[in-house]
Amino acid sequence: MATAVLESIALKLSDDASPERKKAYQEALELPFPSSKDEAWRRTPPDKFHPGQLAWSEVITSSSLLGKAALPEGVLQGDLKTAPVQAELGQLAPRNVFSKLNEAFWSNGAFVQLGKEQVLQSPLHFEHQVPRGGAAFPRSLLRAGRFSRGIVVESYTSSDQDTLAIPVTELFLEAGARLDYVVYHNWGPNTRYLPILRARLDKDSHLRALFVSVGGQMGKNFMEGDLDGEGCKSEMLGLIFGQGRQHLDTDALHYHNVAHTTSDVLFHVALTGRARSVFAGNIAVAHGAQKTDAYQRNRNLLLSDRARADAMPKLEISANDVRCTHGATFATYDPNQQFYLRSRGLTKTQAEHLLVTGFYQEVYGRLEHEELLGWLNEQMEKVLAQALG
Repeated sequence: MATAVLESIALKLSDDASPERKKAYQEALELPFPSSKDEAWRRTPPDKFHPGQLAWSEVITSSSLLGKAALPEGVLQGDLKTAPVQAELGQLAPRNVFSKLNEAFWSNGAFVQLGKEQVLQSPLHFEHQVPRGGAAFPRSLLRAGRFSRGIVVESYTSSDQDTLAIPVTELFLEAGARLDYVVYHNWGPNTRYLPILRARLDKDSHLRALFVSVGGQMGKNFMEGDLDGEGCKSEMLGLIFGQGRQHLDTDALHYHNVAHTTSDVLFHVALTGRARSVFAGNIAVAHGAQKTDAYQRNRNLLLSDRARADAMPKLEISANDVRCTHGATFATYDPNQQFYLRSRGLTKTQAEHLLVTGFYQEVYGRLEHEELLGWLNEQMEKVLAQALG
C-alpha cells in the first residue's frame, strides 16, 4: 500500500504509540492490497474497502446483560482498551493488510475472560457504535476457559456518514468450553464493513457462531475456525437480509487440523430489491485428520426478480476417512403461499413477513437460550417490518 493513502488515519498513530501498533502499521504498508484477480475478491470490488483519505474514527463500546441473571463473580469483561491483554492480540488474526490496519489503529471493543468452569447464565451484550464517518477499527478478544459456558453478543451500528469499518474478533476456546457467539451488523446505509472472525478450538470444545447482517452498503465477511483439538465442534450460522442495492460477500472456512472433529455451516439469505449475496464456504481437512465430519449449506430466498445470490462451496481434503458434504438451494417467492396466507385473513405485508420469518426458522432453531432468541427476534422484527411494510 502507498503510504500517502493512509495519511489521514496515520495521524492517530502518535509518537508515543506502542511498539506493537507501530510494527503493525509498518507491516500494513508493506503487505499487498487485494486485487479483483484474487479468488476471494472476484465478486466484490476490493477498492471499496480501501481507507483512502478517511480520517480515523472513534468507536464507542458499552455492555449489558440480556437477562435477569447477574454476572458471576470472577468473570472478567469490559472494554478491550482497559483490559490487560494487549500483548495477546493478533495471535489468531490472519496476516493481511486489513487485520494489520486494525492491529495498528483499533479503538475499543469487547473483552471477555471466562475462567475454568465459569458459567454465564444470561447473554453478555456489547454494543459498538461509530458515531461519525471515517475509518473505524473495533477489536474484540474472547477467551473461554476449560469447561466454561457462556453467550456473548456483539452489535454494530454507525451514522449515515461515509464509513469504513474493519472489526476483528479473536475467540479462544480451551478444552471442554462451550461458547455461543452472536454478531449483529446493523450499520448505516453508507457504511462498508469488513469483519474478520477467527476462532481456535481445543479438545472437546464447542463454538456456535451466528453472523447476522441487516444493514450497511457493502460487506465482505471472513469467518475462520481452527479445529485443533479432538472432539471439538464448530458451527457457523448466518442470517442475512438484503434490500435495495446492498451487497454482502461471505467467506466461511473451517480448518480441520486433527482427527475426530466436526464442523457445520448453515447460512440463510433472503434478498429483496436489487440486493446481492455471495457465499463461499470451504472445508479444509489436513493430512491425518481422519473421522472428520463436516457439512455446509447455503439457502437463498429471492424476493425480487432483480435480486441475485451466488454460492460457491469448496472442499480441500487430504485424508481418506472423512464425511464432508455441501449443498446450496435457491428459491423464489411463491405467490401461491402468499395467496394461501391472505385467504386466511393476512395482509400482503403480513404474509411476506411470515414467509421470511419461516425461512429463517432453521437457523433460529439452533439457538437454545430463550433470552437470546427473544432479543434476536425483536431486532429482526423491526428490520422486516420496515423493509416489507
